[in-house]
Amino acid sequence: MNLFDYTDQAMSWLNAPDPLQAFTRWVRDAPPWVQVGFSGLGSTPQDNRWHELVGPRLAALQDIRKPLLALVEEGTWRRLVTWAIQRTEGLLGVHIDQVDIVVSVGLGMSNASQGLWRERGLAFLWLEHFLKPGSRSGYLDMGVDSIPVWLGHEIAHALRYSTPGTSSPVPRVCSSIEPWSFWATLNRLPLAERFLDECLATEFSAAVVPGATDSQVLGMSEPERSWLEENGGELLQSRLGQWDFSAWDPPASWVEESLGVHTGRMEPPWSLYRPPNRWGYFGGREFLSSRSRGDWLRRLTQRYELPAPGGTT
Repeated sequence: MNLFDYTDQAMSWLNAPDPLQAFTRWVRDAPPWVQVGFSGLGSTPQDNRWHELVGPRLAALQDIRKPLLALVEEGTWRRLVTWAIQRTEGLLGVHIDQVDIVVSVGLGMSNASQGLWRERGLAFLWLEHFLKPGSRSGYLDMGVDSIPVWLGHEIAHALRYSTPGTSSPVPRVCSSIEPWSFWATLNRLPLAERFLDECLATEFSAAVVPGATDSQVLGMSEPERSWLEENGGELLQSRLGQWDFSAWDPPASWVEESLGVHTGRMEPPWSLYRPPNRWGYFGGREFLSSRSRGDWLRRLTQRYELPAPGGTT
């Protein structure tokens, strides 16, 4: 795996007299695999909405510029990234050539993300979310110790997309798109594929960091996980009766409810009508076509299987 460290460039545009102008110039001229990572913005530097969307995000980063610079310069993040790479390749038993890891400062969209550019899988790590827990930064404040969990998660996605013979449709639908179109294209996939993809990523992450708790690899609190243990089967059955999980171009509301994070749903009470965040990560285990714990590359590239009505556990 190759590591691309863009933290120096990020601190350069963040510290510029005009961060918006500096960031726009940098990302416009950046390699296409970097642009893939920012495709979740839903805009490009050429769009009329760009300044309106990006300006407030850059202004918010100014509030954490000093602790973010300290995090970047202290360097623990790099040691943990290196450890995660070594642990991943040890787990797989092979050197991985088709995955690139990109570390930078993002614009707050997620703590980590995935991508594909041509035939190379991409795993992005966005450092603004890894300040000390309790920092009240306005971001996730996950702490650097959680980096291997989330990098392992994104490497799993990257492997699924880039391994020859994969059942994922991502290589086919993303083979000729522009880099700024990646995230919109990903959101076109059937929900069954997305649920399986997230389930496999959480399971692989747990194998990379065996000391991590179920809640940590799922990206949710222990109360959220406990609620899903008790009610997740009923929740999935409810949605199977309402949603077409095998349909392409699912409504954005389905994707946001099941895979997104909303501050208004972080605390109880939860219900079938107000479920915990990221419940699709938990429900994805019902879409596995193989539960074998053998060859990880074979496991990560399996196809989804729709649950039978009334058959979830």
